[in-house]
Amino acid sequence: MLAIVTSTSPEEEDDDDNENKASIESDNASPLSTTTIQPWISDLSITSLSCASSSSSTMEETTKYAYATLLTRDTYFPGVKALLRSLVRVRAQHPLVVMYTAEILSQNAINALEREGCVMKAVIRYIPPLGSHDTSLYKLQLYQECWTKLRMWEMTEYERLVYLDADMVVLHNIDHLFSCDKHVFAAAPDCSYGRESQLERDGCCLFGQSISDEEEKKEGDQKSTKSIQCHSNHAKAPHYFNAGLFVMTPDASMFDQFHSILRCPQLGPHVVQKYAEQDLLNYVYCSDMHWLDWGYNAQKGIKLHHPQLWSKAYNNNSNKKERDTAIKVLHYTDKKPWSDRWHEENKAHRDICDLWWDIYEGKALPYVDASVRG
Repeated sequence: MLAIVTSTSPEEEDDDDNENKASIESDNASPLSTTTIQPWISDLSITSLSCASSSSSTMEETTKYAYATLLTRDTYFPGVKALLRSLVRVRAQHPLVVMYTAEILSQNAINALEREGCVMKAVIRYIPPLGSHDTSLYKLQLYQECWTKLRMWEMTEYERLVYLDADMVVLHNIDHLFSCDKHVFAAAPDCSYGRESQLERDGCCLFGQSISDEEEKKEGDQKSTKSIQCHSNHAKAPHYFNAGLFVMTPDASMFDQFHSILRCPQLGPHVVQKYAEQDLLNYVYCSDMHWLDWGYNAQKGIKLHHPQLWSKAYNNNSNKKERDTAIKVLHYTDKKPWSDRWHEENKAHRDICDLWWDIYEGKALPYVDASVRG
């Protein structure tokens, strides 16, 4: 066992009691088989998988598409491990590429994730040009590390990538996202409003999608399903997406464009405010993109701010029609389930916190969706 426990991230509280914390190679997280349930694993070494050549159509598909995440510190290792296991559980057909900064991430973490089946890819940390914007405005200083996810645009060995934050788990197979038009950037709206005042509630596009049982009965299943799933048909179109999940096509010239925007004194300070690279990506893509249903990036806070919408989507699993409007990816924003299981915030989200631990420890019920879309 690797008994390494590192310092917590800036958004997490220090706690000397590690009883309810997950760390590298947790005793409770038994290793998964790499020969029976991970479809992208072959006899090739895991680290060479992304650049291997093969006449097999399966291998070609594997290297053509990939899920990607970013790991910049050991404290997020449990999150990546749970993310991988969630993809295995839903029978994802493409590998998880983990971008990491070698100068910060420990070799123990790298080795452990390779054993799990991740494709580890060392990248150079991206630091925006000095003076391009005021980093003191960030909601969390941890966001300075998130800029490195822009390195995805340099990964031109892949035709299409689906990015997932390290604090996410996948509940339903989402391989169909790779079939989106390769020229289109896709993401889900951010629940950035709905906190206190009625004005804020009215400003969030998700509030217009909360449908009462009485309205659903009156309007019929077809109309209510359409209202929940399609933002484009809603009177209040989304205006800002969350960069925890997005679908993109690598293009080195776009990476250069990002850098140019940040270098421009007339743009940088106005484009980037509280949310670092998320602000930049919204500036570049928000006016011309495909909006995914919010269930592809179900931020934990939506459960509190939109309880009716959450309850309907979280429990939609019984048939294909309901699965289309179900929560497909859970996003554990703010307090992480692995940092302190019994923290007050996690106790307020006990059901989804317990679900994270079940996935991390390999105890989650088998995935039974027989109608996976290709």
